[in-house]
Amino acid sequence: PASDIPFALIPVSLDLLDPAADIAKLAEVLAALADKWCGIALLIIDTLAATFGGGDENGADMAAFVGNIVRLCQPHRCTGLIVHPQP
Repeated sequence: PASDIPFALIPVSLDLLDPAADIAKLAEVLAALADKWCGIALLIIDTLAATFGGGDENGADMAAFVGNIVRLCQPHRCTGLIVHPQP
């Protein structure tokens, strides 16, 4: 059943653009969850706007943001999904 699928929700705003802000804390939480569940398959970032801080979506800030998501996913070999709804 779906209730057997491990799921965690972090219901706070995070700044995933600035590596000095919330990246290290989130990486620690992911590591603890991966230990508890024997891995992580999917990291969903909901939404880009809520986690992008004051960055420029059309410039180097986007590359830095995506790079931070990749760094969060790499230790767990999981997929990162960034939600960005169309207006």
